[in-house]
Amino acid sequence: MLELPRSARLAVWGSAVLAGTAAPPAATRAVTRADEPHRVVGLALLPVPGTVPGPTSGLRPTGPTGDPDGEGTDGPPGLVALLSALALAGVEALRVVLPVPGDVSGLPGPATFNQAALDAGECVLVEPDRLGLALLPEVTVFGSALDRGTLVTWHVHRVAEHRVTGLGGVAEAEALLSTSLRDATSELAGLEVAAWGQDAADRVADVRRGVLRSGALPPSTPPRCVRVLEGALRIRAIVALAREDDGGSVTAGEAARRAEALRALDSVARRAVVAAVNAGGGAGR
Repeated sequence: MLELPRSARLAVWGSAVLAGTAAPPAATRAVTRADEPHRVVGLALLPVPGTVPGPTSGLRPTGPTGDPDGEGTDGPPGLVALLSALALAGVEALRVVLPVPGDVSGLPGPATFNQAALDAGECVLVEPDRLGLALLPEVTVFGSALDRGTLVTWHVHRVAEHRVTGLGGVAEAEALLSTSLRDATSELAGLEVAAWGQDAADRVADVRRGVLRSGALPPSTPPRCVRVLEGALRIRAIVALAREDDGGSVTAGEAARRAEALRALDSVARRAVVAAVNAGGGAGR
């Protein structure tokens, strides 16, 4: 199965909730997946008139203990409280950014936030940009290899007003992906995928057949966005497999050319994920 980054899941589902095309409980399940219930720190930064949001303020209890996320009321609020607070603050949509070293397109500043987002490899920006808010996930893995869990805390940050330009739309991303998929097939053949062994070759074949799991995206997501997302995630997964070793490279020059080709493929795919998620949720339209 293909997997979306957590920030992409929050952006597309959060935007759908804010647009009224998805319910908060469904969004919470889709964003959380196998993680422990997500928690949120910094809701007081949201400009909610007349009150500071808390774990249950302005919300109907839906969980068995009265907490809207189905957990106890102790500790930080969860995703349902976040989505409620975003709506009360006048947030219209959420936008994902997936920065990497050398490409921080879309990050708003200040520098401290940009570096934190770069370290995480992901973040969510709030629209309209005049609100100057962003969400950054803190991910902690715990337990043993046989019994592992994941804690996720979303931190609300003040950021500079941002206007993302020059990243292209989903139609452009689809056209670039079509070319990149052909190039990826040719490139991987030239890099001697078979040299990785049968196990790696089988994994590549599985990735090429991969699709997003049922319910990964809101029902309102346009088919083109789904198609682009799946193509982009396949490319990123294949690139990750290719980076596990040097393939058929013999010289340092060949290895460098191989690394650059993989970087270029991943860049196109990463930007396509961003374009498709933001268009699918309404932030990129």
